[in-house]
Amino acid sequence: NTKENENIEGFFIGEGDLLINDNYNFHNFLKENHEVPIWLGYKKKLKDYIVGNFLLYFPISHFEELEQEFQKQTRLIYSDRFFTKLYRKGFIKLKDCSVAKEIEHWSNVINAVRKQ
Repeated sequence: NTKENENIEGFFIGEGDLLINDNYNFHNFLKENHEVPIWLGYKKKLKDYIVGNFLLYFPISHFEELEQEFQKQTRLIYSDRFFTKLYRKGFIKLKDCSVAKEIEHWSNVINAVRKQ
Protein backbone atom coordinates (compact mmCIF):
# COMPACT_ATOMS: atom_id res chain seq x y z
CA ASN A 1 0.00 0.00 0.00
CA THR A 2 1.59 3.27 -1.11
CA LYS A 3 -0.26 5.23 1.60
CA GLU A 4 1.69 3.50 4.40
CA ASN A 5 4.75 5.73 4.00
CA GLU A 6 3.95 9.07 2.47
CA ASN A 7 7.64 10.08 2.52
CA ILE A 8 8.53 7.72 -0.34
CA GLU A 9 8.78 9.70 -3.56
CA GLY A 10 9.76 6.84 -5.84
CA PHE A 11 11.76 3.68 -6.24
CA PHE A 12 14.35 2.10 -8.53
CA ILE A 13 14.38 -1.29 -10.20
CA GLY A 14 17.93 -2.30 -11.05
CA GLU A 15 19.71 -5.42 -12.17
CA GLY A 16 22.31 -6.98 -9.91
CA ASP A 17 25.06 -6.42 -12.49
CA LEU A 18 24.40 -2.67 -12.66
CA LEU A 19 27.30 -0.25 -13.04
CA ILE A 20 26.29 3.43 -13.09
CA ASN A 21 28.43 5.61 -15.34
CA ASP A 22 31.04 7.75 -13.56
CA ASN A 23 29.57 10.95 -14.98
CA TYR A 24 26.08 10.30 -13.53
CA ASN A 25 25.27 10.66 -9.85
CA PHE A 26 22.39 11.27 -7.48
CA HIS A 27 22.67 15.06 -7.91
CA ASN A 28 22.20 14.65 -11.68
CA PHE A 29 19.18 12.45 -11.03
CA LEU A 30 17.59 14.94 -8.60
CA LYS A 31 18.12 17.86 -11.01
CA GLU A 32 16.27 15.93 -13.73
CA ASN A 33 13.15 15.88 -11.50
CA HIS A 34 11.47 12.81 -13.03
CA GLU A 35 7.71 12.89 -12.60
CA VAL A 36 6.97 9.88 -14.80
CA PRO A 37 8.56 6.43 -14.97
CA ILE A 38 11.87 6.51 -16.83
CA TRP A 39 14.26 3.88 -18.11
CA LEU A 40 17.63 5.32 -17.10
CA GLY A 41 20.06 2.48 -17.82
CA TYR A 42 19.96 0.12 -20.80
CA LYS A 43 22.30 -1.53 -23.27
CA LYS A 44 20.80 -0.35 -26.55
CA LYS A 45 17.57 0.62 -28.26
CA LEU A 46 16.65 -1.47 -31.27
CA LYS A 47 13.82 -0.68 -33.68
CA ASP A 48 11.25 -2.60 -31.66
CA TYR A 49 13.05 -3.65 -28.47
CA ILE A 50 15.14 -2.12 -25.69
CA VAL A 51 17.94 -4.40 -24.56
CA GLY A 52 18.85 -4.47 -20.87
CA ASN A 53 16.80 -3.11 -18.04
CA PHE A 54 19.76 -2.10 -15.92
CA LEU A 55 18.07 0.80 -14.11
CA LEU A 56 14.51 2.11 -14.06
CA TYR A 57 12.91 4.74 -11.84
CA PHE A 58 9.23 4.91 -10.89
CA PRO A 59 7.63 7.83 -9.02
CA ILE A 60 5.42 6.43 -6.28
CA SER A 61 2.42 8.09 -7.97
CA HIS A 62 2.75 5.41 -10.70
CA PHE A 63 3.11 2.43 -8.36
CA GLU A 64 -0.49 1.19 -8.59
CA GLU A 65 -0.49 1.37 -12.39
CA LEU A 66 2.80 -0.56 -12.50
CA GLU A 67 1.35 -3.13 -10.12
CA GLN A 68 -1.66 -3.54 -12.44
CA GLU A 69 0.68 -4.08 -15.41
CA PHE A 70 2.54 -6.78 -13.46
CA GLN A 71 -0.77 -8.49 -12.70
CA LYS A 72 -1.78 -8.44 -16.39
CA GLN A 73 1.39 -10.36 -17.29
CA THR A 74 0.22 -13.98 -17.13
CA ARG A 75 3.21 -15.78 -18.63
CA LEU A 76 6.92 -15.58 -17.95
CA ILE A 77 8.89 -13.23 -20.22
CA TYR A 78 12.24 -11.49 -20.01
CA SER A 79 11.98 -8.35 -17.92
CA ASP A 80 13.36 -6.08 -20.66
CA ARG A 81 10.59 -7.39 -22.96
CA PHE A 82 8.03 -6.52 -20.26
CA PHE A 83 9.41 -3.01 -19.81
CA THR A 84 9.72 -2.53 -23.60
CA LYS A 85 6.00 -3.22 -23.82
CA LEU A 86 5.36 -0.52 -21.20
CA TYR A 87 7.67 1.86 -23.09
CA ARG A 88 5.72 1.30 -26.32
CA LYS A 89 2.47 1.95 -24.42
CA GLY A 90 3.89 5.30 -23.30
CA PHE A 91 3.96 4.35 -19.60
CA ILE A 92 7.77 4.48 -19.37
CA LYS A 93 9.95 7.13 -20.99
CA LEU A 94 13.45 6.31 -22.22
CA LYS A 95 16.39 8.52 -21.24
CA ASP A 96 18.08 9.72 -24.42
CA CYS A 97 21.41 8.25 -23.34
CA SER A 98 21.88 5.36 -20.92
CA VAL A 99 23.44 6.27 -17.57
CA ALA A 100 24.51 2.70 -16.78
CA LYS A 101 26.02 -0.45 -18.14
CA GLU A 102 26.54 -3.95 -16.82
CA ILE A 103 29.60 -5.38 -15.13
CA GLU A 104 31.19 -8.46 -16.65
CA HIS A 105 29.31 -11.52 -15.39
CA TRP A 106 28.13 -15.04 -16.21
CA SER A 107 24.80 -15.13 -18.03
CA ASN A 108 22.55 -18.17 -17.89
CA VAL A 109 20.56 -16.70 -20.79
CA ILE A 110 23.47 -16.88 -23.25
CA ASN A 111 25.39 -19.52 -21.29
CA ALA A 112 28.55 -17.44 -21.43
CA VAL A 113 30.28 -14.45 -19.87
CA ARG A 114 28.76 -11.08 -20.76
CA LYS A 115 31.54 -8.59 -21.34
CA GLN A 116 31.28 -4.98 -20.28
